Amino acid sequence: MTASLSLCFKPQDRKSGEDIFRKASVNIRTCSDTEVRAFLNSSGSHRVSLYSEDLTSSVIHTDCSCSAGRKGRLCKHIWATILQLHSKDADFLENKTEADPGEPKQESEAVVAAKVKQAEYQKLLRNKIKEQKKLESNKQKELEFEERISHPYEVEKAIKFFSDNGIDFAENIDAFSVGVARKKLAHVFHPDKGGAHDEILRLNKYYEILVKYFK
Repeated sequence: MTASLSLCFKPQDRKSGEDIFRKASVNIRTCSDTEVRAFLNSSGSHRVSLYSEDLTSSVIHTDCSCSAGRKGRLCKHIWATILQLHSKDADFLENKTEADPGEPKQESEAVVAAKVKQAEYQKLLRNKIKEQKKLESNKQKELEFEERISHPYEVEKAIKFFSDNGIDFAENIDAFSVGVARKKLAHVFHPDKGGAHDEILRLNKYYEILVKYFK
């Protein structure tokens, strides 16, 4: 069988293909009764595709990404792939006696339609995920807003006190952050820094309100 196929290849391509095969450079990625896809790591990376109309067909249609393959020639990479299939006793080679460097197999209308449908579904799915994330983000913002406006009046006054003095808790307000803020302002309001006793008293008052509320 391979003897018949070898007649389709030039002697130098057969010899080079045999060298590639012996170096174990052929990696069969897909192999069915009607289609083979291989990757060759020899003198650069090349992709080889082989296919036939059905298992009883005697013709192998070929395609290779190398320069010779792009010109419609049967190249050494294709021959190396055939030798690799032969060594594995692949069913794909059954009844094959001729190699044809024809155009890559055209997908049927049904396959094309299925791919278009799949692409549309993926796009729809991505849009749904984006919309869900947007809804979740809006819901989180609403909850944060409700939490802010639900603070008692004294708590709001305490937060405003710290904000007026350069401490913006934003969304990270808790007992620890309030304690850190108090230490910062205590240094600012210290008499040695030009502060006043009343300011220290107000700081401690609002500190206690927030710590108690956010503990």
